[in-house]
Amino acid sequence: MNTCSIGVDHLIGSLEVGKAADIAVFDQEQLASAVAPDRLEVMIDALRGRDVRWLFVAGELLVRRQAKRRGSLAAIV
Repeated sequence: MNTCSIGVDHLIGSLEVGKAADIAVFDQEQLASAVAPDRLEVMIDALRGRDVRWLFVAGELLVRRQAKRRGSLAAIV
């Protein structure tokens, strides 16, 4: 079943202006050492809510967390 067959393709189903979208952006830093043939499988098993950096629901930004900074404190300040 797809969005066209149920008559909602004008509302959802692709990323376009005017359509509702839920998008989650994750910090994958902890996954850097994971080895698996299927990266998606690793992400599904390993990522948690705390790893969400940005979360949009129906196009509205609900979560925005700053990425961790790398380097020394002196380099950041």
